[in-house]
Amino acid sequence: MPIDINQLLKLMVQRDISDIHFKADSPPALRLHGDMVLAANLQKLTAEDVKGIAYQLMNEAQRKEFERELELDMGYTLDGVSRFRVNIYAQRRSIGVTLRVVPMKLRSFEELNQAEEQSLPDEPLLDMLQRYDLENSLAEGLLTKADRAGMRSAIELRAPFLDVDVMEFAARLPADERVKGITTKVFLKRYALQYLPKAIVYRKKRGLSVPLTAWLRGPLYDWAQGQLQNPLLENVGIRRPQAFALLEEHRQSKDDYARPLWNLLVLSEWMKWADSRKPGGDPD
Repeated sequence: MPIDINQLLKLMVQRDISDIHFKADSPPALRLHGDMVLAANLQKLTAEDVKGIAYQLMNEAQRKEFERELELDMGYTLDGVSRFRVNIYAQRRSIGVTLRVVPMKLRSFEELNQAEEQSLPDEPLLDMLQRYDLENSLAEGLLTKADRAGMRSAIELRAPFLDVDVMEFAARLPADERVKGITTKVFLKRYALQYLPKAIVYRKKRGLSVPLTAWLRGPLYDWAQGQLQNPLLENVGIRRPQAFALLEEHRQSKDDYARPLWNLLVLSEWMKWADSRKPGGDPD
């Protein structure tokens, strides 16, 4: 008997299940309060069962995209219940499906036991900026990317500082315990000094970037030279001799020009692609 996916998703929200994973030859796997468990009361799914679930979730355009790319990230809304982030992917001659509950709305400051929320024009600037980060940059950007990467491998990926208790505590901190002058995370750094050396607490922020500086001095050097030979760069005012000189200074470690060089290299690649799409353009 085919699974009624909408009924199952309603039950998922009612039971506070955050994730559900479907794959062939296994019952659905559920994440409940952080732990993965098999839904032993449900039957093992066949490849056709999982395909049926996937195709219930997709509209016609999404089905075509999935059949072309063999992977699809999408949103699914069950009216009056919740939103879900969905990842559908091909694996070992069958289909896998992962769904994660997305709250219908973000909790307001009032719900976080704050004083009565003020209208935006009267709200302190710091609160406005942090609200924007929470509701946009984090919720719709950085966390979405991390969430999808974790979902794809059935990994529970959560930033420790987004723990509910930690968030509620941070939301109550006075402004000068959050930012003072140009120093951010004032309270957190002071607290961390009880456990960590000052050199670590105040270490310069490091992103998750690739070692581009080293690559452009080694394995990517020849490729970079080829990219800078692109005559199309002259059309947008890039002087290639100066670009080659910049690359050479970088290779000799006279300075670190990885970022500006990478911009030039990506521009060169994009211009070749754009030129190939013109009538009579070079497809190579």
